[in-house]
Amino acid sequence: MGCWASYIYHGVSMIDRTDVFTSGEDGVWIYRNPALAATGSGAVLLFCEARQVPAPGVHGDYAPASLVLRRSTDGGVSWGPTQVLATNPHGAAHNPTPVHDPATGAVHFLYGLDYEHLYYTRTDDGGATFTDPIDITSIALEFRSEYNWKAFATGIGHAIVLSTGRIVVPVWMALGTQGPHRPSVVASIYSDDAGRTWERGELLPQTLRNPSETQPVELGDGRVLFSIRNESPERRRAWSVSPDGATGWSSPRFDPALFEPICCAAILRAQLDGRSAVVYLHPDPPEPVLTPPTADRNHLTLRASFDDCRTWPVARLVDPGIAGYSDLAQAADGTLLCAYGRGTIDGNPWHKKHVSVARVEPGWLLA
Repeated sequence: MGCWASYIYHGVSMIDRTDVFTSGEDGVWIYRNPALAATGSGAVLLFCEARQVPAPGVHGDYAPASLVLRRSTDGGVSWGPTQVLATNPHGAAHNPTPVHDPATGAVHFLYGLDYEHLYYTRTDDGGATFTDPIDITSIALEFRSEYNWKAFATGIGHAIVLSTGRIVVPVWMALGTQGPHRPSVVASIYSDDAGRTWERGELLPQTLRNPSETQPVELGDGRVLFSIRNESPERRRAWSVSPDGATGWSSPRFDPALFEPICCAAILRAQLDGRSAVVYLHPDPPEPVLTPPTADRNHLTLRASFDDCRTWPVARLVDPGIAGYSDLAQAADGTLLCAYGRGTIDGNPWHKKHVSVARVEPGWLLA
């Protein structure tokens, strides 16, 4: 287990961070792509990919990998041993996507193998045990008549259960004609029966350059907003909104306040000292260099909006160093949990040294 680090602001400790996974542990080359789920009972589940060194000429996303989990039963203060949920000795095990259902306490879990196969499982005991995985690739294949994808993935990061009970999971798919994950489109899959069966949603309007990793949030009026990574020259985060998380997606628009580092980012509906807010976590360097895109994966910044993402009056720096993919959850005691890739093993921002969790007091964010 990694050591704690405390950040002091105005003489008060408001952030604690621990390195939960570290490169080289358990024979793993690097850990990447964290995803979080926090339950009302105090359990916190941190999922990520445990990758081995890829063979020469193989893209790192396709390296042999396992999907692993560490659990906390005290809101992210301490962490139990590593659990292995899935292993692919010959290729990718990728895009862990947990979904916490506050009505039942269950955590649904979707993931992929080889960017071709999609699986679903769930835990009803805070991650101690999981049901046998079910192959739900058939729902991914339903998109092929409209978009003949060669790579398919969920998320990345957590998905959501709407106030109606519908599970909404963002997905992206790529033709693979311009590298393995480009060009690409975004859509959703959803379940109205607690994960027993799945349906495909509509493709989002195809106005962005290579949209991919997406996270959802339910707005105050019940609509669903997708926060979309993209490679458009505007270099701004893109939003698209649906009345139900499946149909009627609006044409994506750029948020002028949110720099797009071409990186997974996290979005979450949270309670901040009694105020309903949307919080957003992304690398936001003060002086972007733009090329290569990975050079801008630093200065991890946490923002808050109190008007459903129209404005972002609050911004706080969580980590000034190299920081990449991230996810967010809120612990049962109200603490915000920021999981993210941190540091580097060799100077390459893709090759993260740690997957860390920062515990953020809402009072610091609002100060």
